[in-house]
This record gives sequence, C-alpha cells and structure tokens, in this order.
Amino acid sequence: KGGMHEWTMQGALKSAPLDTALFKLPLHRLSEIIEDEDGFHIIEILEREQARKLPMEEVQLEMREKIKNEYRSTALKEFAEKVRLETNVWTLWPEDVPGSRPLSEILPQ
Repeated sequence: KGGMHEWTMQGALKSAPLDTALFKLPLHRLSEIIEDEDGFHIIEILEREQARKLPMEEVQLEMREKIKNEYRSTALKEFAEKVRLETNVWTLWPEDVPGSRPLSEILPQ
C-alpha cells in the first residue's frame, strides 16, 4: 500500500512519537522526520474525522456481521478437521501429508 495505513484512534499505536504526531499534524502537510524504536518516519494526514459516538443500530449491524463471520470461520475449521480425521489419504509422499498412508498399501507393486 506504499505505506498507507487505515484509520486509527489516539493512543492505539505502539509508537508514542507517531501517535502524538498523527493527532497534531495539520491535514495535507508532511511531518518532520519522526524517529522511534522501529526507525524513521515521515507522515502525511490525508483525512481526519472527529471522534463520535455511533448510533446503536450501526453498532448492532457491525457486531452481528462480525459474530456471523466468526461463527462461519469456526464452523469451517471444525468441518475441515472432521473431514481430515475421517478421510483416508494415500500418497507417494506420506511424510509430507500428515495422517496419510503410503500409496503402496493399495497399489500392486
């Protein structure tokens, strides 16, 4: 992304110098060189939005979507593990495929 980062909230960054600069720097101006434990940075603020409280309806929709996605992800992982445990796999390279057996077990020599 060429160094482009998403939205952040004050106090959310590991780097205190970057966190401070992000919320003091005017829009569309390059910062001075900022040094922190990870290196040197030059930043530009492209947009800023004032902190605000979100309406409950908006938060509920986001929460519902997040819970649904987490449920699907968990269910998919559980299903994949169940299939892996219940399915016999034979391969020429059993050492590369966990739980598999050598193909020589089912094919004539």
